Amino acid sequence: MTSIRRKPSGKWEARYRDTNGRQRGASFAKKIDASRFLERVGADLQRGGYVDPRGGRVALEDYSRTWLERRSDLRPSTRGKYAQLLRLHLVPTFGKIELAKLAPSTVRRWYQDLQRAHPVTADDAYRLLRAILNTAVADELIASNSCKVKGAGQVRSPERPIATVAELAGAVAAMPEPYRAAILLAAWCQLRRGEVLGLTRRDVDLLHATVRVERAWVPPPGGKAAIGPPKTERGTRTLAIPANAIPALRHHLAGCPETGPDVHSHPPACMMRSRLQA
Repeated sequence: MTSIRRKPSGKWEARYRDTNGRQRGASFAKKIDASRFLERVGADLQRGGYVDPRGGRVALEDYSRTWLERRSDLRPSTRGKYAQLLRLHLVPTFGKIELAKLAPSTVRRWYQDLQRAHPVTADDAYRLLRAILNTAVADELIASNSCKVKGAGQVRSPERPIATVAELAGAVAAMPEPYRAAILLAAWCQLRRGEVLGLTRRDVDLLHATVRVERAWVPPPGGKAAIGPPKTERGTRTLAIPANAIPALRHHLAGCPETGPDVHSHPPACMMRSRLQA
């Protein structure tokens, strides 16, 4: 179901039928190139790996914009981060390049250049590009993902120093009294800053010495901060409060309102949000 013919222009046209029986064609300057093209297409059709070459003609800028718009599963902070990476690092380099013409060598040079200047940002941007192209492969617009840089995109978090008990006590003592509970919760219950800022009075159960994490304060890049659910299902959890932190938390909650909208919807002022956002 393939053929090669010479066009009036002098070019050679390779014609074939795709998996849906539709006739397709491509033009080449030399007959041998047309023949080799048909051999590759025939092999792809045989093994079920055929992709319509015209599908990958969409520019990465256009496809990535649609990709981001359709990702309804993203948190506002993640969506903002992706939009920023696209605007600053992906679109300026790859925006006008068609998906099918994005070569692995081009991706490799871009990643290596960015990685030398901004290692963490390079890996973040690379992971985003890889995710976008993975979707393009699933959409059968391209046959394979051009992100083939070995080791790229891996999370490389250096080991962070851990405060000693004496250093923690010093930090608590140095804080204004209304904000000491935040340090204790972060240290002894291993809460992230956003989780601490997302707490309400009802989340702290001194009778059973537990704290319930159900929401977090999230500052999207370039957007307005908001209270939302934890990033993953595992982020919603109940944690034990050590006995040594109970007296300070009891003293802290004694100064918090027990009724009012802040108790049940947003963290009250005494849950340290205003000072710790800075």
